[in-house]
Amino acid sequence: MNGRNLTVKGSSILHFCKRNYLPLDSLSNRFSMSRARILNQKFKSTLASNSSSGSILMEKKLGARVLTLNRPEKLNALNLEMIDSLHSKLVKLEQSELAKVIVLQGKGRAFSSGGDVKDAAGRIKQGELSNVRKAFTEEYRLCHTIATYKKPVVAFMNGITMGGGAGLTMHAPFRIACEDTKFAMPETTIGYFTDVGSSFFFNRMPSHVGKFLALTSNVVSGEDCVPLGIATHYVPKHMFEELENRLADLNTSDLHMINDTISEFCGECPQPSSLLNVENLRLIDSCFGMRDPVRIIRALEEQVQSNSDVPDFAKQTLETLLKKSPLSLAVTNSLIERAGMWTISEALMYDQIVSYHMLNQPDFIIGVDAQLISKTRNPKWSYSWDHQFGDLEQVYKVPEEYKNGIQYHSKDRSHSRLWDYNAYPYRA
Repeated sequence: MNGRNLTVKGSSILHFCKRNYLPLDSLSNRFSMSRARILNQKFKSTLASNSSSGSILMEKKLGARVLTLNRPEKLNALNLEMIDSLHSKLVKLEQSELAKVIVLQGKGRAFSSGGDVKDAAGRIKQGELSNVRKAFTEEYRLCHTIATYKKPVVAFMNGITMGGGAGLTMHAPFRIACEDTKFAMPETTIGYFTDVGSSFFFNRMPSHVGKFLALTSNVVSGEDCVPLGIATHYVPKHMFEELENRLADLNTSDLHMINDTISEFCGECPQPSSLLNVENLRLIDSCFGMRDPVRIIRALEEQVQSNSDVPDFAKQTLETLLKKSPLSLAVTNSLIERAGMWTISEALMYDQIVSYHMLNQPDFIIGVDAQLISKTRNPKWSYSWDHQFGDLEQVYKVPEEYKNGIQYHSKDRSHSRLWDYNAYPYRA
């Protein structure tokens, strides 16, 4: 794993060495930020909106282009129409000399709950597997565009930011959490795997926390997003609009200026939750450092059985893993272990290959039905938790349909120095 080590500060809370994405010598400590200084009390001018209806809204604000996911009744769950609309707008804006910074946000109480997997499962049942594959493929291309974008992207992680929705934020250089942010990759719960390049992201998180979050589908609240490196800044939600206006008023793509401006709006970050206490993090480090999920589960079992005073966290984590799809756990674990050797483009390319095979498996339909359709919450998975999957080479095998190559990127974009990388380019 390529994650950074843990460092202890104080006697009860274990803080991470934060993964910063900005080429700056130093960034202000997120736990001691001063209250925001609002430099722009009244926004000067706003240009006419490009679009006032549709699944993706676009608004021009001087140097900013604000793209809003507009499907609030579905928690902004991504379908092919939304993916295509957002992607085409991003590709055009990348070439615009007037657009200096891109702001991504979601309308309503969610940034995005992820891909519309309920619809996908229904289409597979109706024999439309090829159409579902197309939607997933286009989503990965969209993530590649955001990850390799030439201009700064600022993602407001308002509310639910999960699955494919998390994929739209995790590769952006600026990721802003707030008090109602709920970040998670819940794919092991529905018999799929953590895709959208998250293997690359989780592999580079501190210690083995990335693997823990991926396998358990654990939800991370806003106060934990910054110390874990999931977010770069914490800004109170009621200040999002004013920050958006300030970014527009800057009329610049300069990373230092954008970072400094966002930092002006950062209130004091709440104390981390119990997830980040010393005992929990040591347990994660010990158990999730194992090579495969079966060993992780057995390590947790040993902790529970050998110690009557074992924290509830260990018991809850064990119970959680035993409810997940064993196939999903194995595939997700394998991707994260391998991702340290991959570039961002390779990670998304392998997502496309693995997705092809995983959508052929029954666990996806089983999981989506149990969680979202029949809502029994009691899926009957295809394998037992202790099944030995071996090296899983079959899920990395290039399908015959892809023998002529896998287009993991938009063909309408020109290559740049950010086109591919092994470490996030905005890292300190």
